[in-house]
Amino acid sequence: MSDAEGGDKTKSEIAPEEAVEETPAEPGADAEGEAVPAEDANRDAPVEEDKPYVPLTFHDPMELSFIAPLPYEITLRSIPNINETRSIWNNGVNELQNVFNQIISKMNMEFDAKVIEFDSVSSKIQSNHEFLIDWYQKMQRKLNEKNDMILLERQKLEAEKDEIRGLVKMDNEVIALNVGGTHHLMTNRDILTLCEGSILEKMFNGMHDNELKKVDEEVFLDRDGKTFLNLVNYLRNDREVFPDFMDHNDEIQFLKELDFWQVPTKYANTK
Repeated sequence: MSDAEGGDKTKSEIAPEEAVEETPAEPGADAEGEAVPAEDANRDAPVEEDKPYVPLTFHDPMELSFIAPLPYEITLRSIPNINETRSIWNNGVNELQNVFNQIISKMNMEFDAKVIEFDSVSSKIQSNHEFLIDWYQKMQRKLNEKNDMILLERQKLEAEKDEIRGLVKMDNEVIALNVGGTHHLMTNRDILTLCEGSILEKMFNGMHDNELKKVDEEVFLDRDGKTFLNLVNYLRNDREVFPDFMDHNDEIQFLKELDFWQVPTKYANTK
């Protein structure tokens, strides 16, 4: 819309009572060019005989029907209170803008507060998560160390069990001996059968247990108890350690004992 100082305005943008005709000679304007109401202008216009009179309707400016056609150009002379209307409009717009700005500002403040709260909660969650990860890793390392220690202890225990089994030989039968009536001793069967082909191996290989002489559940051997004990100890050491004799006659008697039982020495006697 143009201002009150002479801007142009189309027919659809202005009410009929605000418009005046630009040409003074046309009906609807006085000699000084001031605005004349549209009803007075239409009343003075000639009425066509073939068209009936149609009253004006104002529900839509674009659908107004006039007896005489309106001019194509309309010049605004004055619009009363246009500045006041504009001021009211601008004030309303400014007030709406202020209200809108206040709402946006409040929303921004609430959003910033929520962001700060979210950052705080997120920081706590992140801190707790890092603490739990560190705690889990430490516990995992401790558990791994404990597990490694347990595995080492188990391996050590199994090795000790194997060693004990090798020494004790739980599945090996124990033979009780009575040698010469003076020495009673017990030893494993595999000690007496260590040397394959010897008399001891043939006697105690389990094939002739019924032929062995027993006294009080002991196998009786009519040999010198001290010399035979040296023989058993020699076999217990897998013939690796030759007995050390203080008396040379004891050594000779021991060699004769080996020859009697047909037990060979593993290493040549260097004595």
